[in-house]
Amino acid sequence: MLKETLEHFQRVEAHPDFQENSTTALGLFYQFIFFLENQQDFPNREINDLASFNHNLILDGHITIVFYEQSKLPEHLALCVDADGMVETPKLFIPQTFVKAVAEAPETQIGSLVATMSHCRDYFCNLLTKHNGDSFKNRAHAYEAEALQTLLKMAKKEQVPLHFTPFQEDLLERFPNGLADLAKEDRKRAPEYKAIYSPPKHYPSRN
Repeated sequence: MLKETLEHFQRVEAHPDFQENSTTALGLFYQFIFFLENQQDFPNREINDLASFNHNLILDGHITIVFYEQSKLPEHLALCVDADGMVETPKLFIPQTFVKAVAEAPETQIGSLVATMSHCRDYFCNLLTKHNGDSFKNRAHAYEAEALQTLLKMAKKEQVPLHFTPFQEDLLERFPNGLADLAKEDRKRAPEYKAIYSPPKHYPSRN
């Protein structure tokens, strides 16, 4: 199952046209979400719940997806919010290099997405502020390590080689047991999602 999934992602091709490439990137992004929230595809309840929570945030318009060309913004998935708190809808930035990065090593992008989803969940639950930076960073890192450890277990069963970034290898050393290695005060599970209100729908756009 994992082998086929990774091979599927490795077959994608980036497009020189911004709009075409953005459409491909959006499709890949949602395929990652579907993969991570399905326990049969990704056997880890913590990650399943986190992915499902984020899926609902996006569907209900609480998070806007924005595509951008590299400039001063990071070359990876990133959540950008107002520094003073929940003032406006947060934006999840997907770089134009995302498609190429997925084709080269989908497992690294899966880990990166899980870390970003942790930030999104924390922001929505008022756990992401300018005063608790270490806490939400550690939580995101532990979630990413949890996902990477799950991928390693799946890969071992199918004898599939995986290649992580040096940063991710470091995370695996810091959190060899994933979320279990997170400090007790930093442990926050993805809450049950309940749509109290639905703001106007937002659609991916070029920033």
